[in-house]
Amino acid sequence: MSLQTSKLLGGIGALTIFLSAFTIFTATTLVGTIAVGCIGSTFILISFYNFAKIYKDKKIFTNTLYGTLTTIIGAIITLTLIVVTPILSTLKDYTYRYVPRWSGNWTDLSEIYANSGGILRNTINACSSWILLVAIVFWVFLIIAMIFMQKTLKKLAQHSHNNTFENTGTILIVGAITPLIGLAGLWLSTLILTFALFTTKKSTITTLPPSTIKASPTPQIIPITTEKLQTTNLLGCAGALLIFLSAFTFTATFGYTIIIGSLLVLISLYRLNKIYRDKEIFTNTHYGVLSTISGVITVLILIIATPILSTLKNSIYHNIPDWNGNLISLLSASSKWGSIFNTTWRQCGQWILLVLIVFWVFLIIAMIFMQKTMKKLAQHSHNDTFTTTGTLLIIGAALPIIGLIVLWISTLTLAQAFFTTKKPNTTNSSQPQTTTTPTTNTQTKAYCPYCGKRIPPENVIYCPNCGKQQ
Repeated sequence: MSLQTSKLLGGIGALTIFLSAFTIFTATTLVGTIAVGCIGSTFILISFYNFAKIYKDKKIFTNTLYGTLTTIIGAIITLTLIVVTPILSTLKDYTYRYVPRWSGNWTDLSEIYANSGGILRNTINACSSWILLVAIVFWVFLIIAMIFMQKTLKKLAQHSHNNTFENTGTILIVGAITPLIGLAGLWLSTLILTFALFTTKKSTITTLPPSTIKASPTPQIIPITTEKLQTTNLLGCAGALLIFLSAFTFTATFGYTIIIGSLLVLISLYRLNKIYRDKEIFTNTHYGVLSTISGVITVLILIIATPILSTLKNSIYHNIPDWNGNLISLLSASSKWGSIFNTTWRQCGQWILLVLIVFWVFLIIAMIFMQKTMKKLAQHSHNDTFTTTGTLLIIGAALPIIGLIVLWISTLTLAQAFFTTKKPNTTNSSQPQTTTTPTTNTQTKAYCPYCGKRIPPENVIYCPNCGKQQ
């Protein structure tokens, strides 16, 4: 099978898995969703098997096979635990309670989809310990499987010089180790894998086999670095745009969009840290992220420990008597927000002010570190848009309330900075010169052992001065 066929087959398989997730939200059959995912996985397996033959590296398919087998074994053990433990019987009881006319067919989600929230909530409350055990078991198998898949993608990145494969492997690991939210990362990785397969070019493969010339590795460093930089900038630009566009989708997916976008920006900054060989880029980013997470955790603890949470709940029930306790459902009752927050502010104004000041301090600290990161990127890439982004981050953090708009705009300028960053000219000029000068010196400095005269490179068999054979 040719490279183009392998690319097409793998890309179709990854795209099929990505699109299969949408069938769940349309309340179609569960068996159909699983079948579509299995078909896509089979296409990817066949594609990677052929890649292993093309690149003559057995580890590409071996790691993929181990990852697939680990996933299958983990799914079988998980289903066995669900059947053996009280989870399945409890789930059936609550399903019949919410849907009395249910046929008992687990392959059809259309009958129970409308009441799935209440069914799952009551089942989790009744069997929380068993469900936690099953989730941990499946989580362990998932992490092991994704480690094998990351090794496969790392091998593909080395052979094809397409670093999108390596970025896909990183997202797989991040998605596997992050509970619940990581599922969105795993789902997104299938789309990035599709992009990686479709953007793999034949020219990158044809440069690998001719390894007879020792001087060939040095010219290959330049295109790899260039492609790596382009892929990294693409990830950062996509992540910044996701954060920017999340403001227009203020729904239940608002938080997930911000988290996915932030992860993509983090991966991009980590890759730039390696490209520019400057540890301060990711170190400052690391400190900024930790400051933000610490601030969020501190704010949540203060909200729970102070009377803010209880007062807010009482205010919600007072304005919305039929509220079911789900915070997401408040999005549909935006007309009541004003009275809810006015009541809460009148009763707990001083506590709310304290929480805002604490969060404000942590935000300023985080943005100082992020500004340092932007300054470093501007120095290495010679792109002043990074400096502008860092300035906006500091201004946005320093300004109360209005600063949130400035921070939101800074994500757009960050996307522009990633998109307009080009390869530095220094990498093009320095490397070829170091490889060409030794070769010219060794070729021109050839002397005849009989007469001692210099022999031109074109006369290497006979000396033009004495005529003797060399």
